[in-house]
Amino acid sequence: MKIFSRFRVSISLTFALLASLVTWLILSENSPFDHYFLYHVSGRNLVGRLVFVPYVILLLIRPAFWDDQISYALIFAQWFLVGFVISLVSCRRRT
Repeated sequence: MKIFSRFRVSISLTFALLASLVTWLILSENSPFDHYFLYHVSGRNLVGRLVFVPYVILLLIRPAFWDDQISYALIFAQWFLVGFVISLVSCRRRT
């Protein structure tokens, strides 16, 4: 059985792109929804807890520049792995 099928990778990429977009919309100060999430902090707190591991990795590697770009790359990698696990569970071969 092939673990890396085209369908699983496409599901993982789609999930990672959509989850990264939602993460940016909720957490970023440049987001169009930033003013809303200043007063409704439960969504921002939830997403902040979900992306805790990429920020810890960012604190450990301490980059001199490109902090935001590296953090969003790590967030994308996290959501890609989550999407891949979801695709492994949901895309089983039918025999």
